[in-house]
Amino acid sequence: MIGNSASSAETTACTSSGGSPPYKILFLDIDGVLNTVKGGPQVIFNPDLVNRVGDIVRQTGCKLVWTTYWRGFEDYITYVFCRLADLPPDVVIGRTTGTPHLNYKATNTRVYSCRLDEIKAWLREHPHLVERYVILDDRDVVPSDDPMYSRFVQPTYSRGITVEEALRVKALLEDPGAVLDSF
Repeated sequence: MIGNSASSAETTACTSSGGSPPYKILFLDIDGVLNTVKGGPQVIFNPDLVNRVGDIVRQTGCKLVWTTYWRGFEDYITYVFCRLADLPPDVVIGRTTGTPHLNYKATNTRVYSCRLDEIKAWLREHPHLVERYVILDDRDVVPSDDPMYSRFVQPTYSRGITVEEALRVKALLEDPGAVLDSF
């Protein structure tokens, strides 16, 4: 569902979210987090789920890095997400590498097999940007024996991110004792 019940007059212009590095980073998937679709043929946003993540951004001051299958359409998904969540576009500071949307269907599990490696690569390439981080993805992208598992929140795709999961993400992003894992 793309759309917003607020009129364009009620939607504030996206300006700047402010802040300077290092940031709290939320690695964000779309399918199964911001919607209840698994492997759909087009990107879909559920406004209620988008607002739930938007609240995380507003309350924690975190920045977003797209890890989604749709990340190759970074400008588009950033525009739609920020418009629906009423956030400035600079809350999104990048995406992980790869172009799976060009090579495979969203239902192909091969698309997701290297997502954790892509997140680790992003962290290695941008250590100066990271204060702490959380990975939010409905797929099993972080094995339970990986040190990053403690920073992983996994919604169920059939319901998207819940209130409880959003609270866990906020707690992990706000935890002053959080130690960055080696990556």
